[in-house]
Amino acid sequence: LEILGQATSQFVFTQTDNPRALCADALAQRSIGTKKYIVETDPIKSVKKAVSIAGINGLVIVTGSLYLVGEVLKNYKL
Repeated sequence: LEILGQATSQFVFTQTDNPRALCADALAQRSIGTKKYIVETDPIKSVKKAVSIAGINGLVIVTGSLYLVGEVLKNYKL
């Protein structure tokens, strides 16, 4: 998170339904002191929030498990 924080102004934390996944709140707690953040437990809503925050010339980076990235790609049909 510290390294990613060098490339971003804000984090949007989310989670998947995978039982092995770290919950968004726990991940956010690990970022305290690095960057401003919000928690949105729904992955699709979290990407929409990130896009809104980034604006027209901004960049959104989706990281995490293949489950999470796959869910986002499927929803956005990328």
